[in-house]
Amino acid sequence: MKKKYSFIAVLLIAVILVFGCLFFQNRSHEEKEEKKTLRVGVTLYRGDDSFINNLCGKMEEKAKTYEKETGVKVILDVVDGKGNQNTQNSQVDRFISLGVDVICVNMVDRSAASYIISRAMEGDIPVIFFNREPVEEDMNRWEKLYYVGESAKESAVLQGNILVDAYKKDPASLDLNGDGKVSYVLLEGETSHQDSLIRT
Repeated sequence: MKKKYSFIAVLLIAVILVFGCLFFQNRSHEEKEEKKTLRVGVTLYRGDDSFINNLCGKMEEKAKTYEKETGVKVILDVVDGKGNQNTQNSQVDRFISLGVDVICVNMVDRSAASYIISRAMEGDIPVIFFNREPVEEDMNRWEKLYYVGESAKESAVLQGNILVDAYKKDPASLDLNGDGKVSYVLLEGETSHQDSLIRT
């Protein structure tokens, strides 16, 4: 699990920092000297979700590492949407009014990204969605929209292959009653999360 947190956090920070580099390159030399800070607004669907909480911890670690390596201060403004899409929309409005360089969104409702995208387009602020991918039509609206996450379908295939390999190696370890079948319990996870549905 730690590897998964680290991988997503590293990928997310890498994308954020690419924006930082592009941002700095697009400024005049004089402005580059003054700009030593990258402001990132991060809004979570629920701050009490342990996976998201750990992911944020890794993001903060990677941001500090980047600061030490480059001298560019990374300000992560992390807020909790508390499972309410209207609250999350307001948080994005606040980020835009503060003039952040990039907005990272862990959607409350993946089908309701249109408002956030429209507001970001108005402010010309790139958006990185993570862990909850908006619908394809929304993601195709603008070239400054990105998604960071794992392939749910690939995860399902990998999990299935683990079972197949274990069964081939020692059938009795999985066929406990000896009927030639593997009995199992499938835990779906959060019903509103597309990755849970796709994996299942």
